[in-house]
Amino acid sequence: MRHCATAFSVILTLSIPAAGQGIDLTFFGWSDQHIQANGDWAHCQPAIEAMLELAGTPYPESIGGVVAEPAFIISAGDTTEWPTHAAVESYREMTALLPWPTYELAGNHDDGGAVPSETFLNYVREKHGSLDYAFDAGGVHFSCLFTSLERGTDNPAGPVFPEQLAHLRADLAGQSASTPVVVAMHHCSDSLTNMPEVLAAMAGRRVILVLGGHYHKPVLTVHGGIPFHQLPSPKSDIPAVTVFRVTDERLVGVTWDYANSAWLDTPVLDVPLQTPAPGEAGASEEDAGPEGAAQS
Repeated sequence: MRHCATAFSVILTLSIPAAGQGIDLTFFGWSDQHIQANGDWAHCQPAIEAMLELAGTPYPESIGGVVAEPAFIISAGDTTEWPTHAAVESYREMTALLPWPTYELAGNHDDGGAVPSETFLNYVREKHGSLDYAFDAGGVHFSCLFTSLERGTDNPAGPVFPEQLAHLRADLAGQSASTPVVVAMHHCSDSLTNMPEVLAAMAGRRVILVLGGHYHKPVLTVHGGIPFHQLPSPKSDIPAVTVFRVTDERLVGVTWDYANSAWLDTPVLDVPLQTPAPGEAGASEEDAGPEGAAQS
């Protein structure tokens, strides 16, 4: 038996710009912290320190400028190795060190897998109102989904389940065709087994980015013209965090290797954004993207 999201969502609002002010939003992304069952999060400490120090760091020369203070931090799931009370309390302690809001998703480790547990799921429900929820920040809409794996399977790949697809369709139906949307889930593009259905659920809306985790390393792919960015994990061979910046004209995503205090050469997301004309917004159901839409 797998856990399903409740039938409602909560929309939070962070500093939506006034009309004519324009979008300039910076946020950080990471995933798969795998806090141990005994609450040990020492392996995450360098990532926390890096995020606290990233503002003011010059971007790669090809991008220009410096990293601004983030509006928030987003995490794409598997916060816990197994969702014990100690692991959840350690996550609270860890994120309390960050002076920005944090938005976390639940992944397959967070629901307990073969030994189900509601502990982390209840944390997400209590904090965000539902396992599937949405928020607005800086003129961008974020739609967050709980994605996990079917019980009793060893296959690390799987679908976005019908309940979450229904939530995504309903949430995006409430957005205008010109509103930039970021979709976040635990699954990465390589672990999704129903990509056509996911793209269809996003069709007709201006989805500019899909965030995922699960496979621990930063990877960038393009499907249906939409960049899918797999977020890094502190458990990776190259522990890192990713910095995203969204403006009216540009979407940037670059990954900071905090062990070596350097930007990774790949993946680099740097694409122009244009407000689509009526009838032109939204993802194609075709699983392909325009050549040169993203660097990977």
